[in-house]
Amino acid sequence: MLPKILIYASYFSVLIPIILLLARKQNFKSKILKVLGILLFAWAFSDLGSYILFKMGRSSITLYNVAIIVQFFLLNYLYHILLNSKTIIYIGLL
Repeated sequence: MLPKILIYASYFSVLIPIILLLARKQNFKSKILKVLGILLFAWAFSDLGSYILFKMGRSSITLYNVAIIVQFFLLNYLYHILLNSKTIIYIGLL
């Protein structure tokens, strides 16, 4: 019972940030939030695709490999935007 609850919680955990992103149209003006939104949608489709493949009895390893490659390129693009911006962003570690 507990493993099924954890599986469904992981499937639906991406929905809350997507709903919050779509709730405000101002979010689409920022390049950083656009990239993060695309990343969220990519993982949502990956989770949905892996669930469908699981129900069909097929392996979802290829889908996860593609999702990781997409995540790698999106995060590279995100860091490219952050490092080439005019403002300096300071991140403090506690």
